[in-house]
Amino acid sequence: MNGKVSLITALIFLISVTFTFPAISEDSLEYATKPNKGLNAVQHKQLDVLFAALKNSKSEIEANSHEQEIWRIWTAPTNKVLGDLMDTAFAQIESKSFAASIKTLDSVVEQFPKYAEGWNQRAIMHFQLKNFDKSLEDIEKVLKLEPRHFGAYSGRGMIHYSRGDNKSATKDILKAMRYHPYIKSRNLLLSIPVEAEEEPNYI
Repeated sequence: MNGKVSLITALIFLISVTFTFPAISEDSLEYATKPNKGLNAVQHKQLDVLFAALKNSKSEIEANSHEQEIWRIWTAPTNKVLGDLMDTAFAQIESKSFAASIKTLDSVVEQFPKYAEGWNQRAIMHFQLKNFDKSLEDIEKVLKLEPRHFGAYSGRGMIHYSRGDNKSATKDILKAMRYHPYIKSRNLLLSIPVEAEEEPNYI
């Protein structure tokens, strides 16, 4: 398995490990308009196919396979300079040099501001360092560039949950599940009390 993908999924698992919930999905949203400039046309077409398969997965094992392929494409920019910067950032992340990785990712988003995964990886690093406001700012950038980014929705949901904003946390986890019905952070919903006075209608 691709080392970068393994690292990302390991980090996301560590973030969400304390949170099981039955899968739901929703089929009414349009796909992204592909403003993510770090990827080429072939990669965008591959993502369309993978997202359709992910949304219609019949099991967690099947979904995880599609998820791995999506992460592989997201982290495989075609520009060599960008690719080298991302490789450096991932090496720093793997060695737990999170502050150093943020500096590298600063260079990524400055030089390649339309590459969604640069913003997303920096958001994850800010999350790791509990810089939640900065993480939220980067997540906003991610979702403008890749509106299907289930990882970004999931991360934002966990930040809201940590701040006691259960309504916003639920909204974001359900948004993540539009695209990835088996995402691990769905387990977080078990920890959020249902408000009897209103029916959630976030999707």
